[in-house]
Amino acid sequence: MNRPLLAIALTAVTVLASSACREPPPPATPKSGVDEPGVKGQPAAPEQATAAADEPAEAPKPEVLKPEKQPVRAEAAADSLPAVAGEGTVQLGAFSMKCPPEWATQPANGTMRLARFTWPKADGDDEEPELIAFFFGVGGGGPVDENIDRWRKQFVEEGEPAPGSLDAFETDSLRITLLDKSGTYMFKERPMAEGFTPKPGWRLLGAVVELEGGPLFFRATGPDASVAAQRDALIAALKTIAPRPS
Repeated sequence: MNRPLLAIALTAVTVLASSACREPPPPATPKSGVDEPGVKGQPAAPEQATAAADEPAEAPKPEVLKPEKQPVRAEAAADSLPAVAGEGTVQLGAFSMKCPPEWATQPANGTMRLARFTWPKADGDDEEPELIAFFFGVGGGGPVDENIDRWRKQFVEEGEPAPGSLDAFETDSLRITLLDKSGTYMFKERPMAEGFTPKPGWRLLGAVVELEGGPLFFRATGPDASVAAQRDALIAALKTIAPRPS
């Protein structure tokens, strides 16, 4: 064989053998970004998705009220009513008063009424006297003399109303003006009712209590003997009125 041709053939075989032993190049990295974490518009990497799924959603937190903002509606409603008979001290809105246990508390039935009591009947009387406490706001309710005159006129009389008896009592913190009058009382089911029922032999005790945060107004009506039997007890109770601790 010709030497040049033999050399060319051997060179070609060597090149082919060398190419056959080489490893194929690695495939090109995809450019779509599907497997790349953090690329906008693509799903997060598996470890990120797992972390998000394992973290519970934060539940809405209930409103935590400070002590001064705790619900007080039921408690306030209870405080606005007088205590039951027999406890000695009754609550009159922002005030307190000590009263005999035989004074039975009743529903006040009015926005301006602080309390309503019934008193025991005296022998021979067929109706229980009633005592009502009123409050019209600080400084409200009108002057003392106007209230006294209005109470005086709640009796059936000819000409000028009889004056009744007027007394005043004072303590270190309050002043009490008390009207005591008897006769035929003009009883009304409602304060603004046009008509009235005459009640012969009835008595009225009307008191204005002047004190800081007041005044307070008290009106007791009923059969003469039954009301008269509670007069001293009423005066003693009114003298105990005091602002409730805040």
